[in-house]
Amino acid sequence: MELDTFLYYWDESDGPQWQGWWITPDRVGNDRFFAFSRGAAASPDECRSWRGGDRSIDMCVASLGGGAMGVRASGLGFEGVYERESEERGHGRPAFRRTRDLTAAEAARIDAASAAAPSTVVYSQQMTLADLPSSSEEAPAAIAVGVPLELPAAVTPAAALEWVRGGGEEGGQHAGAAGSPPEEAAAEPMLRLSLRVESAAELDQVVRKEAAERLSLPELSDEESPLPVGWVLAERSAAPVSGTVRRFLLLAAHQLEEELPESYRSLPQVRELAASLRRLVVERGFTLCVWADG
Repeated sequence: MELDTFLYYWDESDGPQWQGWWITPDRVGNDRFFAFSRGAAASPDECRSWRGGDRSIDMCVASLGGGAMGVRASGLGFEGVYERESEERGHGRPAFRRTRDLTAAEAARIDAASAAAPSTVVYSQQMTLADLPSSSEEAPAAIAVGVPLELPAAVTPAAALEWVRGGGEEGGQHAGAAGSPPEEAAAEPMLRLSLRVESAAELDQVVRKEAAERLSLPELSDEESPLPVGWVLAERSAAPVSGTVRRFLLLAAHQLEEELPESYRSLPQVRELAASLRRLVVERGFTLCVWADG
């Protein structure tokens, strides 16, 4: 028997880390969740990033009118149409229950809305590069990623940097319940390309990343981004992306320096990360890797 699936809001009463919109199976406040978007958005279609456990999800929620929300989630089992419940169970906001699959027209409508949305969030390890130019003449110019801009004022530097780099809570509890993702662990990545960059000419080489692939810099590895992959420069995306090595690095550095809120971009860890990217452009002597799922 298929379980009901609910989309609802949880307030900060259990702590600001659990405040946001949730999708859970069976009931509101269940001990498992499929997706979570942190923050105080008034409606789920205002959420710009979603997570499943310790990873980002390529997901979009859009209003379909008539009190219904369409959840587009890359074919995951909870994707579908969520109707507004008559009983208010969402901590002051409406709760929604999944009633059916999306039609092809509804899915296309949500995809179009997602592609047209402005890129108002900033650089992260977990990024969405939907509809970026694939021409080698153009750099990835409008990265929209999963960095919440409404973190509590008391956030620690370590927590802020973790969000910048695409981390966040690794599951945990909300409303006294464990948030264990239903997905299986990802397969070990496979190295498709290892490009050693020693000269200016090599900086201007064009690299193409397929939608399911990632770009990384092993030289920037640390405890949070261990070898063999190292620091992820460009994550899996909705479409292939091409650009020169130079432009990938400079874009990441620019967004860390200019597009984060001041309280985040002034963190020493963030400033050092941006400086490291710029040093690689000047000094070279690094490796750019392209990883495919195993």
